[in-house]
Amino acid sequence: MTMLASPPVRTLPSGRTAPPVSGFDVTSASRRFRRMAAVLDRTTLLYDVATRGDEALLVSLARAGAGFAVEDAAGAAACAPHAHAGPDRSGLVSTARLDSCDEVAAMAGSGVRTFVVRSPEETCRVAIAAPGSAVLVRVVPLSSTEEGAEGCTVPEAVTVLRQAGASGLDAVGVSFEIASLRRSPRAITAAVGASARLFGAAAEVGLRLDTIDLGGGLPALEDGAPPLASYAATLDRSLLQEFGIARPQTLVRVGRAVVGAAAA
Repeated sequence: MTMLASPPVRTLPSGRTAPPVSGFDVTSASRRFRRMAAVLDRTTLLYDVATRGDEALLVSLARAGAGFAVEDAAGAAACAPHAHAGPDRSGLVSTARLDSCDEVAAMAGSGVRTFVVRSPEETCRVAIAAPGSAVLVRVVPLSSTEEGAEGCTVPEAVTVLRQAGASGLDAVGVSFEIASLRRSPRAITAAVGASARLFGAAAEVGLRLDTIDLGGGLPALEDGAPPLASYAATLDRSLLQEFGIARPQTLVRVGRAVVGAAAA
């Protein structure tokens, strides 16, 4: 059923609300998500709850097979009733900065089982407050357009993943935040190449990684970017070139690509 009786209130994970956005339609957003999922049919799509956290939208996207990327415990609690709990633990993923053990514990208590970590300190907090969790290590930006984001170099990432494994965590892979992805699928090639180097370096120290989180930034229909099929083809080609038939699990976070102009 199309929900246009009144413009919905935009609710952020922190509990703050923004003015209603006219023209937003849960049915249309879900349809966009399903189209993306059909094109990127070998990739898990995580809806970025910070973009828009309306309850009806979360329910609809969960039914369409979405996982959720959350930035705090409130967002995790909102999504937990709807998130799937598959063996890959991609139903509910924290992309937050982990400044305290209390914050980690709160998210774990709300159902988060996979955390993106950016440093040895964050890894330690996850090991203390959410033992046994899966971790993805954030690697530094891949181009000058993404300067200022936090993360590790490839050698630092290997050290963090070894620390995670030694602390009883499940070191599963690498995470990126690729702002330029919205403008060009070529950013995928650089991310997959960096992932292959990290996977190889990790294997040399006994770690078997299996997940690449490509971050967010797929284009909304209004962006005038290349068609989504270009992103899917670039991803498939890059993974085949770098990993052959041993294709890792891939995650992509979507937000504006789902809700479009309503997220502005």
